[in-house]
Amino acid sequence: QENKSQVQTDEAITIIIGKDNKLYYFEGKPSEAKLEETTYGKDGLRAVLLRKNQVAKAKVEALKKQYAGMYTGNAQKAEKNKAWYKEELKKIKNADGTPTAIIKPMDESTYLNLINVLDEMQNCYIGKYVIDKVNDHDKEMVEDTPHFDYICLGTTEGLVRLNATGR
Repeated sequence: QENKSQVQTDEAITIIIGKDNKLYYFEGKPSEAKLEETTYGKDGLRAVLLRKNQVAKAKVEALKKQYAGMYTGNAQKAEKNKAWYKEELKKIKNADGTPTAIIKPMDESTYLNLINVLDEMQNCYIGKYVIDKVNDHDKEMVEDTPHFDYICLGTTEGLVRLNATGR
């Protein structure tokens, strides 16, 4: 029988919080993974997580519509509806097939960045996540990743040279 405490590889996304507000992620097995750099916010980590969690997102949006249609002025009925909504939301977020996030803050990361990543778990309907320690393999992947600012600097310098020489 499958060990429920083990993360299904195809459902796993590992998020590494680095120094200087750097954020990295990979999907699947660490040994086969390609580390990607992303940013905080809706066009960065949120977009990555929502892409991975599309089924739950659609179900939550349908649930929200259903809950909105249950509006009542009766306080007792409203509380009962709210409890029902929260229970249904929990079921969707924790269902089989939804991603499990493994969050790994590096020693140089900030508490605020960890809080921002945890906020994205809520924003993206991720019900299964754990905070874990960064291991040596994770550190090596971060060190071997071309950093976005370095790539941008190289591109900018190339464009400046191109504009200056006309070639």
